[in-house]
Amino acid sequence: MEWNTYSKLGAPPLFARPRRLPPDRLNIARCDFDRMQKQGICRPSSSSWASPLLLVPKKDGSYRPCGDYRRLNSVTIPDRYPLPYLHDFTANLAKKTIFTKLDLVRAYNQVPIAAGDVHKTAVTTPFGLFEFPVMSFGLRNAAQTFQRLINSILTGFDFVFAYVDDVLIASVNAEQHVEHVRAVLGRFEEFGIAINPGKCVFAASTLTFLGHVVDAQGLRPNPDSAAAIRQWPQPQTKKELQRFLGSLNFYHRFVAGAAKLQAALYDIAAAVKGRDGPLSWNDAAEESFRLCREALADTTRLVHPRSDAPLRLSTDASNIAVGAVLEQCVEGNWQPLGFFSRKLSGAQTRYSTYDRELLAAYLATRHFVHSIEGRPTTLRTDHRPLLFMFSQKTEKLVDRQARHIAFLSQYFDEIEHVSGERNTIPDALSRLELAIFDHGLPDLNQWAIDQANDMELQDIITGKTESSLELDARQTTNGPVYFDIAHNRSRLLVPRKHRRAVFTTLHQQAHGGSAATARIVKDRFVWPGMDREIRRWVKMCQQCQKAKVHKHTTTPLASFASPDRRFGHIHLDLVGPLPPSNGAKYLLTCVDRFTRWPEAWPVDNMSAHTVAAALVSNWISRFGVPDVITTDQGRQFESELMRALNTAFGIQHVRTSPYHPQANGMVERFHRTLKAALTAHESPHWSLHLPVVLLALRNTIKPDTGSTPAELVYGTSLRLPGELFHAAPPEARTHDFVTTLKASMANLRLSPGANHDPARRVFIPTQMDTVSHVFVRIDAQRTPLQPRYEGPYAVLQRRDKVFKLQLDNRTAWISVDRLKPAFVLRDDPIVDHSYARQPIDGLSTSTTGTIVSFGGGE
Repeated sequence: MEWNTYSKLGAPPLFARPRRLPPDRLNIARCDFDRMQKQGICRPSSSSWASPLLLVPKKDGSYRPCGDYRRLNSVTIPDRYPLPYLHDFTANLAKKTIFTKLDLVRAYNQVPIAAGDVHKTAVTTPFGLFEFPVMSFGLRNAAQTFQRLINSILTGFDFVFAYVDDVLIASVNAEQHVEHVRAVLGRFEEFGIAINPGKCVFAASTLTFLGHVVDAQGLRPNPDSAAAIRQWPQPQTKKELQRFLGSLNFYHRFVAGAAKLQAALYDIAAAVKGRDGPLSWNDAAEESFRLCREALADTTRLVHPRSDAPLRLSTDASNIAVGAVLEQCVEGNWQPLGFFSRKLSGAQTRYSTYDRELLAAYLATRHFVHSIEGRPTTLRTDHRPLLFMFSQKTEKLVDRQARHIAFLSQYFDEIEHVSGERNTIPDALSRLELAIFDHGLPDLNQWAIDQANDMELQDIITGKTESSLELDARQTTNGPVYFDIAHNRSRLLVPRKHRRAVFTTLHQQAHGGSAATARIVKDRFVWPGMDREIRRWVKMCQQCQKAKVHKHTTTPLASFASPDRRFGHIHLDLVGPLPPSNGAKYLLTCVDRFTRWPEAWPVDNMSAHTVAAALVSNWISRFGVPDVITTDQGRQFESELMRALNTAFGIQHVRTSPYHPQANGMVERFHRTLKAALTAHESPHWSLHLPVVLLALRNTIKPDTGSTPAELVYGTSLRLPGELFHAAPPEARTHDFVTTLKASMANLRLSPGANHDPARRVFIPTQMDTVSHVFVRIDAQRTPLQPRYEGPYAVLQRRDKVFKLQLDNRTAWISVDRLKPAFVLRDDPIVDHSYARQPIDGLSTSTTGTIVSFGGGE
C-alpha cells in the first residue's frame, strides 16, 4: 500500500524558502536528517517542490522534524477513508481482564510513497533539500492511508482495536491472550510492520490507551492528563480559553454536570470578538474555572458495554442545562456507560418545563443513539407528563414537540417515572451543588478572644494551674494570642471549643494512627490532656474504622443438626460460568448431608426455572422430597418459583448469610474437589468427563464416615472402569438379601462432619454483645481505595452466628464473622455513606462531645 497525493488538476509545483533556525535547533535538525538518511527515511532531492522545515516538540522535550505541508495539502485531493471513533475502543472490552498495547516503530515511515509523488514531499532546510520516499508526518491523508493499511492487516481479529498506530489487544484470560498476541505479531511480521518492544505493554491488567486508563472494571481519565488540567493557568485570551475547554471536553463523558460547570466560561468567551481578544473575568467565571480544573479529580469509572445487558437512559432538565446518564444492568446492578450534559441556549431556557424535559430526552437519545439503537432500552424521567407523550393526540402538539416525540418513539417502547429524589445522577448533571470544605478554625484575632474566654487556659496563663509550658504572647487587634515556645518550637494554645476541629483538620489528611496523629498535632498545638483525647478521637474516627483492619472477628465453628434419615437434608449451589461444553455453562450441584452423595447437573443458564426443573427431575424424582434444603441467597433460590416449590413439597429452606460460604461448607468443599478433577482432564469438553468424575467421587471413602457415599446409598460399592474383579453375589435368596439390606440400612447413623480447621483461632471483640451499631466488612470485590467496611448499622437482633441489622430501608441477617463494633462520638452523625446519607435518629442531638457506648468503651 502506497501514499498518493492525487493533486488537483493543473496545480503547479509549490515551493518556499528555507526558514532560519536558532543555532541549537539547527544542530538538532542537522543531526536528525543525518540519522534519517542513514535509515533510508529521506534522501537529497532536486525536486521543484519545496515545503519549509517544521520542528514539532515531543513529550520528552526533543523535536520531530517534518515538513510544513500546508500548501501541498491544500492542493491534495482528500482521502475519505474513515478513522475509528476514538471512544469505540471499549465496545468489545466487556469481560476482558488482560490487555496489551503495541507501539510501532515510526509507524508512518513504514509506508512507502508512490514513486511518482516522492518529489512532492521535498523539504527545504538551511543545509539542503531532502525528499521522503516513505510517508512522513504532516501529509494530508497520512492518517487515512495508515488506518487503511492497519485495518487490512488486522482484518478478522475482533479482539484488536487499532486507532492509526495505537493498537490494543484484549482477552478474557492469560491463555487466550497469548494466542491473540502471537496472532497479531504474526500478521505484523507477515506485512513487515516493526514494533518497538521497549514502549510496548504486554499482558497487563491495567494500562493507558488513548488517554484513558483501561482495566477489567472499566475506564477512567489518564491521571497525568487530569493533573495537567488541574495545573492549567488561568487563560487570558479567548483562544487560550478555547484550548482549555477543548482539553477538558476530551473527558466530557466522565464529568458529571460538565455543561453546568462550563456555563460561565462559555458566557465570557461569547462576549469576546476575535480569537485573540482579552477575557473579562468575573467571580462566577473564576469559580467555574476552578471547578472545571478540579472536575477530573472526582470522575466516575465507566464500565465496558455488554451487548446482552438491558439499558436505561435517565434524563433531567433544569433552567440552564440538561443532563443524562446511560446505564446497563449486569447481575442486578446498574452500571454507568456514559454521562451527557449540555447547556441550553437562550431560547431553550425559556421553554416550558415539559418542553425542557422533552428536549433533555431528545438530546440525550441523539447523543447515545449508537448505543441504544436496536437494544431494549427504558427511558426514565422525573417529569410525569412525559409518560403519556406517545399516546397523546398529535394535533395538540407543536411541530418541535412532534419531531422530538417521533424521534423518541423509534428507540423506546417503555417510559418509567422516577421521583426526583431518586433521579440523582442526571439531576446532578443539570443542577450542580457545591460542597465546600470548612475546617472550622478561626483566624488569630478570633483565637485571642476564644483563649481569653476559656477558663482552663486562663488558669494556666495566670499560673493558677501548674504547667511545664513556656508561654509567649503575640499581640493581635483583639488581644494576645498565647503560644508554647518550649523545646525551640512554637505551639498554639488551643481553647476547648477548637480542639476537636484542630484534631479533625490534621487527622483527616492521612488518617494516621494514635501515635502518628498525636505527633502531628503536638508538633503544632498544645492543650491539657491532649494525649488522652487524641487517642479517644482516633479510636472513634468512622473513616478509620471503615478503612482499617486490626483483627477480623472469627467465631467458633458451629454444627448442623444431624438429619434422622438419608436424603433428608441436602445442600444446593451453582458453579459457573464455565467454558461452554455441549451448550452448558453452569453446574447445579447437590450433596446429601447424611450419605455425602454428590450430584452435579450441567445447565445452560442459572434461572430459577432451570434450577427448579433440574432439582425435581434429577433429585426429587430419584431420592424423594428432602426435609431441608440449604442454599446461599442467590436470586434463583430466593425466587417466587422456588418458594412455591418449597411450599408445595413441604420443604424447609435454610439460607446462609451473605458472603459467608462456610455456612454451606459441604457443597462448597465439594466444588473444590469437583473442579480440580475436571481441570486435571485438561479438556474443554468437561461435560463429557463429568459422569466418570462423579462415579469416582461416589466411590471415595469419606474419613468422617468411614464409608463411601455409594455404600451408604446402595449398601455396596459401585464397579469402576478398569476393575477386573468384583464381589461374588450372595448365596442367600432374594428376599433374605432384601431383608438383610433393609436391616443394615435401618441401623445407619450419621457421623458428624469433620472439622478441617482444628487450629481455628477464635476472636470475638468483647464489645460485640453490647454494641448498638456495627460495621460490616465488604467481602464483595472492592474497587481501588474503597473502604473495607461500610456502616455503621443498627443491631436489631442477636444470635450466636448472625446479627440482624438495619440496612438502609431493609433488614438482613449478617454473619458475625463480617462484623466489628462501631465506636462513635455523640456529636458525630452516624452516616451510612453508601445509602441514605442521613444521621440515625437520636444519635446526633448532643454536642457535648461525650462518647455513646456503641462499642462498650469510654
